[in-house]
Amino acid sequence: MNKLLLLNKTNQKIFSTQDLSVIWQEPDRRKLLENIKYYLKTEQIYQVSRGIYSTEPYSAKDIKEDIELSFKIAQRISPNSYISLCTAMKYHGLIFQYYSEIYSIAERNIKREIFNENFIFKTMKDDIFRNDKGILNRQGYRIASKERSFCDSLYLFPSLGIDNVDSLDKDRVREISRIYGNNSLNKRIKLLFK
Repeated sequence: MNKLLLLNKTNQKIFSTQDLSVIWQEPDRRKLLENIKYYLKTEQIYQVSRGIYSTEPYSAKDIKEDIELSFKIAQRISPNSYISLCTAMKYHGLIFQYYSEIYSIAERNIKREIFNENFIFKTMKDDIFRNDKGILNRQGYRIASKERSFCDSLYLFPSLGIDNVDSLDKDRVREISRIYGNNSLNKRIKLLFK
């Protein structure tokens, strides 16, 4: 079957080299890279960044205007990650400050620039990172819920200001906060909910 048809069947537009290997069922790295090179040269796929490809020719403007496109790219940079911290809080309306960076939680710290946008991945203890409580699965990316992004942010950045605490489900915050096992975090949450 035509390799482009296989990509279209996934209903995705952003792919990593590993994704292409699986979709095209091509375990031979050399052959895979030859195929990618051919499709790039014939402009049937496009390079977003090293190791990330798309079926459309995206630009810096596209990424700036379509936040979910940025989220999908972040997911391809680090497949086990999830969007969180200031990015998820801004997306959910918890903070109003402007942050141009796309923040995620991942297995390792990474900073990558794509189309003048910074993608920043922060780590947490493995048992916190692996706990899916409050993580939402969307088409092409994972994102922390309002309450999970709030807890992640206070855990990593204790002095961070939150503009819209009233929109949080307090019971859900308390439930999620237990996964961190951190008394200082619990105290900060209590103070914010007074």
